[in-house]
Amino acid sequence: MRLDKTGKPITLRLFARNEYAPSIPCGKFITGWFRQLGLNVVLSAMDDGALTAAQYNTVKGKFTPNYDMFIWGWYLDIDPGIEMAYLCTDQINGWSDSAWSYPPYDSLYKQQAVEMDQPTRLQDIYRLQQMIYEQSPYIPLAYADDTEAWNTSRWTGWIATPAPNGNVVFPEYGYGSYFTVKPVTGAKTSQAGRTGVLVAIIAGAVVVLAVAVFVVVRKRRPPEATEV
Repeated sequence: MRLDKTGKPITLRLFARNEYAPSIPCGKFITGWFRQLGLNVVLSAMDDGALTAAQYNTVKGKFTPNYDMFIWGWYLDIDPGIEMAYLCTDQINGWSDSAWSYPPYDSLYKQQAVEMDQPTRLQDIYRLQQMIYEQSPYIPLAYADDTEAWNTSRWTGWIATPAPNGNVVFPEYGYGSYFTVKPVTGAKTSQAGRTGVLVAIIAGAVVVLAVAVFVVVRKRRPPEATEV
């Protein structure tokens, strides 16, 4: 058994989400793997509200996250700078649910945010990703694909965002199609309407685990944020 600094066996809590059923069997696998390393991990399943409350817990007005590990997911944006911002120190108790702080990362993030040369900025982004990999505020468990379907016999103007291999109809990325799609010449509009403009099937969400900090991949908002 692994021992803490006081000589007691280490016991960690791993929170899974009731709203995303696959996180529960994933949690069972993870607890087994940690136990092989001598770490006792207790798995609990809870709803998103309870998990968010644990992430942004406060004690007498002081930000005091109340978790060891959890499984959740982020859905990413087209511009990587947006996702990179969530791991900056100034996002703790905001978008940063891992509460990770690393000054070299903060500095490089600010640098890439004002870099106008695309190849140079790309290298900055790669360096930021390398820092995340080495410091491990998140541990990615999977990168799932989206599965989409759209009707090309009745509608034209579908475009991928970003081109050429991005989403075509999924709202997070595929918004470009909403400005360009139109009925195919000669197609019956009424029939096209009955067929439907699109059918989108989301096959999976990215699941991420953060040891002693966090585990995520569908975009979430901090508690104080509101939908407009």
